[in-house]
Amino acid sequence: MAPSWPVVMLVQMVLGLVFYMFHGVLQTQATEALPGARGTAVGAFAMALFLGQSAGSLAFGLGLLAVGYRGAFALAAAGVVALAVWARQGPRASAG
Repeated sequence: MAPSWPVVMLVQMVLGLVFYMFHGVLQTQATEALPGARGTAVGAFAMALFLGQSAGSLAFGLGLLAVGYRGAFALAAAGVVALAVWARQGPRASAG
């Protein structure tokens, strides 16, 4: 869908920056837990990160088989947007 490789490179750089900022915010929230629960929170964050990467790779591969490249990338984009909207609400909204 990109007209040339420089466009792909620019988009990849922007997506990498967005992931970096998103990851940093979530990691900071994990480290703001009460001292007694901080290790558990950071450990749970790391576990969710690595399990999510593993499960995401498997799901994306299955999505490629089921709906092709465009459909798989569209589903992945929708999932990232949904996750960002949910995370923006913060723990206060989901606990309340």
